[in-house]
This record gives sequence, structure tokens and C-alpha cells, in this order.
Amino acid sequence: MSGLSRLGPATIVSRYRLDETLWSAQREALHRAYDQSTQRFVALRFVEPPHHTRERHRSMADVILERTRSLDHRNILRVLDGGIDEEDRLFLVHDLVDIRPLSNWAGAPLHEDRICEVGAQVSRALEAAHGRGVVHGDLTPRRIWLERVPLSLERRVVVSDFGWWAGPHSEDAWSAGGLFRDPAYVSPEEVRGEPPSGRSDIYALGLILWELCHGRVPFDAREPVTILKSHLSGLQVNLHLVRRDLPRDLADLITAMLSTRSDDRPSAGRHPAFARRRRTTAARDETRTGGELTRPRT
Repeated sequence: MSGLSRLGPATIVSRYRLDETLWSAQREALHRAYDQSTQRFVALRFVEPPHHTRERHRSMADVILERTRSLDHRNILRVLDGGIDEEDRLFLVHDLVDIRPLSNWAGAPLHEDRICEVGAQVSRALEAAHGRGVVHGDLTPRRIWLERVPLSLERRVVVSDFGWWAGPHSEDAWSAGGLFRDPAYVSPEEVRGEPPSGRSDIYALGLILWELCHGRVPFDAREPVTILKSHLSGLQVNLHLVRRDLPRDLADLITAMLSTRSDDRPSAGRHPAFARRRRTTAARDETRTGGELTRPRT
């Protein structure tokens, strides 16, 4: 049983007293917690590493905090504090906001307006971080969070965990289920052993947007090594042929983000393909479904 499942209310972690669990997965859990120093509630998130990364995990806390505390942007999840608890689990403290991971909506195509909403806001987060010389290095749907903004149909999209990558890649970094990397979301240059860059983040975002459009990632296989080789080979088809109802400029942009040549990937920060107003039908659908993301009509 994961150690995260044994964390209950009133558990003390550093100066924080856990209150309730807001979200949990196999190796992550998000808690509402009370900061006994500032006397306010915060969000405390645990990440439990696989055993083979535990020692490396201890050094990651300082790296992550150093890289993220300098980032102040609407679309970046602010890190207030963090550290390692007595069982070597990394915890990060954030502002208490109503968020859920984008991975909750993986597995089926989303409406184009929602895809643009995610693409535009994540691109702005990356643009802000890259402008400060900070690379994310491990962008996946589990690192992108959706917040419901009160009294608004808008969903704020925030990116977490800038700085997850820590030094040269090893064979362990590609292990299935490992903390560091999911082979479905790595760039060709990283497969070749190069460190991640801003262009690698653009590639990862392209993979995520393709998944939101199609319902699955473009490169999928049982064996991680097969997926990694597919990244090197590149796409064999334009997204427009996979999802014909998408505007052509949007399909072309996402396809270009997945170029095997990093220099050919566009900077998507404020690309006009993302700058489209939400359709009236999408707004009506969200009102009816209580704010849930909507799938395209068939």
C-alpha cells in the first residue's frame, strides 16, 4: 500500500496539519492543510517516488523550489514552500485553489474551444518561464491543472512542477511508471540524450494538445522503447486528417509543434490559432454541465 494512502486528517507535516484529501492518484495526493505559522489554509501536495529514485528525490526539493519561486504568473501554480518529510516524500505547498489535473479528462476528444483554452494558457505559462530561463522539462497532463473561476465560465489553466528534470537522463528516468519521465511525453532530442529545452516543452505541449484533440497520444505502445523510437521517427500524418472538424490553422500549429527538428517548432505563446473566442454552443454546454469540460458533438 502506498504511504500516501495512510496520510489522514491531523497528520503533521513540517508546520502543516493535514485537513482533507482533495485529490489522489497512485503516487500523488493533494491535501487541504492548515499552516500553523501563518494560520491560514493552503494546498499541500505529496509526491512519492519509486524506491529506485528515493535518494535522487531528496536533492530535487531544493532544485524545484529554487526554479519555481522566481516564477510569478497567472498560469503558473505558485509554490510557497516545500521539502522532504520523514518518509522521504517530496511535498510542495501552494495557494489553496479549486484545481484538478488535466489527466482527469484524458481519453476522449475535447471541444476545439477547450483545446484552444488549454493551449493558449499553457503557452503563456511556458513563455513566462522560458523568459526567465526556466525550462519545465516534464510537461504532462498531470502537471497541468484546471481551476474553476467563480462567477465565470472561464477556466484558469495552471502549470505546476517546473524543474522536475534534474541533470542527465539515465535508464531509470524512462522506466514505466517512474517519477521522472513518461515516455509518451518526451522530445526526440531528449531521447537522443540531450537535456530538455524550451523547444522540448513546446513539443510536450503539442503531444498533450494532440491527445486532447484525438483522445490518445500520437505515439503509444506497450513497450517504452517503442514509444521512444516513434518520437525519433516523427509523425506520419497531419492532425487535420485525424480530426477533420478542427480549424486547419489549429491542426497545422499542433502538427508543427511536433516537428522532430526542434528549430522548426513554432513559439506558440500568442499564436492566432489559439486566439479564438469561445463558441456560444460551448458556453451553453458548460452552463448545462456545471462547468465540466465538454466533448465534441457527433
